Amino acid sequence: MNKIIRYVSWVIILLLLWVIFLKTNHKWDYVVPFWLSAVLFLVLVMYVRPLKDLFPKVDLFQFWNENRRYLGWLMAIFAIIHWVLKVLQFKWFTPNKSWWEIVNLPFVSDYTWFIFWWIISAIVLVPIFLTSNSLAVQKLWKKWKLTQRLTYLLMVTVTIHLFLNPSMLSFVPLTIFILWLILWILAYFKSKKKV
Repeated sequence: MNKIIRYVSWVIILLLLWVIFLKTNHKWDYVVPFWLSAVLFLVLVMYVRPLKDLFPKVDLFQFWNENRRYLGWLMAIFAIIHWVLKVLQFKWFTPNKSWWEIVNLPFVSDYTWFIFWWIISAIVLVPIFLTSNSLAVQKLWKKWKLTQRLTYLLMVTVTIHLFLNPSMLSFVPLTIFILWLILWILAYFKSKKKV
């Protein structure tokens, strides 16, 4: 049964990635599939724990919960690719300008808060990504759990970053975030009811 769940899980993930990379209408912007994939994996990482707590008999949620580390790695890898491509994209569209001139362009300065939350999200993601391995668990012990709880802060910063994205419908990140909060509240009360 575990093999079937494992295969179904990876097929679902690959289908979602296929939809993101091949079926999204991202015109000239080749960065879009990478940030969409990063957000997809962040949502999976964040939703799977409360879903597992709410529906303990669903093996798929149990399997994804046990493999959250790998989903988190995929999220971080897609996010890093997104960052690198976005920075290179700024430089590519303005080849004769220095980095200082690029930062002061009206296009960039109009998106100051959007870019600010992008940078904050990147700063929060780095320690999470660097400590998502067995060696860090052994070396950090109790501090490892505290570091991994930065994922909640990451969810907040990414939600704000996406909310400020002028090319996105602002209700989408808010809806994802509010549903996540509702799931956590329901899971919390379910766990309290057991005790």
